[in-house]
Amino acid sequence: MSINPTPNRNPWDLQNKSPLYSSVAGIVRSGFVLSITQPIDVLKIRKQCSTDDTSTVGIARKILEADGLRGFYRGFTPQLTRNSLRQAWNWPIITHLPPFFEKQGMSTMQAQVGAGLVISIADILFTNPLDWMRIQSVVQRKTPTLQKTYQTGWRGAGINWCRVSVSWITFLSAQKYLREYYRSSDGSLSAKNTCKTAFLVAGLVSAVSAPFDFANTLKQGKNASIRSILRQRNILGFWKGAHLRFPVLVIQNIASTILLECFGQ
Repeated sequence: MSINPTPNRNPWDLQNKSPLYSSVAGIVRSGFVLSITQPIDVLKIRKQCSTDDTSTVGIARKILEADGLRGFYRGFTPQLTRNSLRQAWNWPIITHLPPFFEKQGMSTMQAQVGAGLVISIADILFTNPLDWMRIQSVVQRKTPTLQKTYQTGWRGAGINWCRVSVSWITFLSAQKYLREYYRSSDGSLSAKNTCKTAFLVAGLVSAVSAPFDFANTLKQGKNASIRSILRQRNILGFWKGAHLRFPVLVIQNIASTILLECFGQ
């Protein structure tokens, strides 16, 4: 059964705007969030690629000693470029495709799953090389050339698609359900419930997609084979770095939930 949007719950009145508005809003959100989360993401990648049990604090100390504060922002440019490009389709799809799917007879959750699949396919087709460039910049401590990026950057596209599709489908489905669950009788979503939704969605996305994220980092950062990735001594190794991905997802989800409320989705 589809969930009908509650009228007059959107004070910014953005839900009837053109897809251009959602793209611009997504780019602004992406730049703001990335400036906060990039150091955590760098720590996560270094942690996932480490071959010993060095603590997160130990890894942070090594980065600081080798590259200073700048080391925590390695890969920022390709990631910002990638994120900005993705907003051209991500937010227009999020805000316009689910209602279209529902008009074709899909349920609310089916529409969210469909939108997640479309987004993940577009992401891989257009930005996989930039994701490879981002991870290489962190692991190798130098940014690959654009020529090498688009020659080699399709490596691991299959694993990356699994990661992206699982993340998007889980995110869109969970946030839709939880926002409606926590919505008050007047149709609004309080700041407390916005944060609660973000934490729960981040926890779920992190838990479900962590093994794919770990495999993607090893494939794109160290060109590890599928066999070597699967040969983990401990199954919990697939969740390596998940504790660092979680706060990144919380920050991203708070910003996304606010934006989704503004667009009445």
